[in-house]
Amino acid sequence: MTRIETQVIAHRGASRMARENTVEAFRLAAVVGAHAVELDVRRTADGVLVVHHDPMLPDGRLIAGLDVADLPAHIPSLTAALDACTGMWVNVEIKNDPGEGDFDPTDSIADHTVALLQARAEDDRWVISSFRLETVDRCRALAPAIRTAWLTYTISDGVVGTIAERGHAAWHPWVGNLTRATTTSRVPTRAVTLPGARMAGRPVDRPRPTAASRMTRGQAPRAKNRRSDRPVRSATQVTTRHIPACSRAQGTHVPV
Repeated sequence: MTRIETQVIAHRGASRMARENTVEAFRLAAVVGAHAVELDVRRTADGVLVVHHDPMLPDGRLIAGLDVADLPAHIPSLTAALDACTGMWVNVEIKNDPGEGDFDPTDSIADHTVALLQARAEDDRWVISSFRLETVDRCRALAPAIRTAWLTYTISDGVVGTIAERGHAAWHPWVGNLTRATTTSRVPTRAVTLPGARMAGRPVDRPRPTAASRMTRGQAPRAKNRRSDRPVRSATQVTTRHIPACSRAQGTHVPV
């Protein structure tokens, strides 16, 4: 029998209530009932892992060319961001794209990210992802106990097989291309469940209600499914449920 787990993943934190990828946004994500947070990791010139989506600041300066002391105060270190995500699991997306100015072909940013996560001794709380397959391969080799996922812009033949063969726990396809038509031939009817691939957190049908979440109009934000066509189903699929306060965009986590 098909089993669907629905969990709330706050994309860059509660990014419609606060500036995205900030400590405030991450704390608010828990307040409004998110089970998880997605955040983006880059590295400064002095080797500090920080959370920011774009490689450059709005003024055009490259984050990788600046020391952490030179960054705006709202940009948190990865350590501060994870501290703000207490009670939630975290999708740590490593930004290491060949087309961007901070690209690291050696993937040493993977080494630094894994070392920081391992030092916290909470391996079951993390999912590391990246659009660069070599980066998540490196993370998997360094820390098999931490789940890894491959982000893809396109839906292509063989992607699930590649992910499974390399030992990654999940596929993160861009939701804009995720429809039944584009996925039925690429996601196996019977999912391959790998050791450690089960998502952390409890499955729910709606966000956990809290007094603090009743911020708008005297009630909790209403969660809505945002789907492109109909979601493909597999034995252990985890779909994301969208809360307006939590996200400007949405992806999908498909364990393989």
